[in-house]
Amino acid sequence: MDERFLSALSEFGQVTYAANVSGMARRSLYERRRRDPDFAARWDEAIDTFEETLTQRVIATALHMGTGRWVPAVDPETGEAELDEDFEPVMRFDCSNVDPRIAVRLIGLRIRPDQTGRGHITENVLNVS
Repeated sequence: MDERFLSALSEFGQVTYAANVSGMARRSLYERRRRDPDFAARWDEAIDTFEETLTQRVIATALHMGTGRWVPAVDPETGEAELDEDFEPVMRFDCSNVDPRIAVRLIGLRIRPDQTGRGHITENVLNVS
């Protein structure tokens, strides 16, 4: 059952849905997460997988729609292109021409609550200028 729950969680990113699909009670899953560090780590990994997949889908959709593009990252202080450890240009995904309401909604999908119940952004999805 664990694998079915974690698989659904990594695919859909919703605990309630994953619990229903796996036939497990959401409350018991949260309790197990609290007391079982291995299960909690696998849960976090499933959410990370979902978030990465979501990011890739957003980027692919933006590229397909012509609303996003890869551009070289520029150091704001020097104005020079940023380079990685192999001296290759670091690229960032620019979708500054996307309606800000859409960008906010997509970024909202990447916010999850911390232990206090308040949300925090887990990582940047879009570079909106």
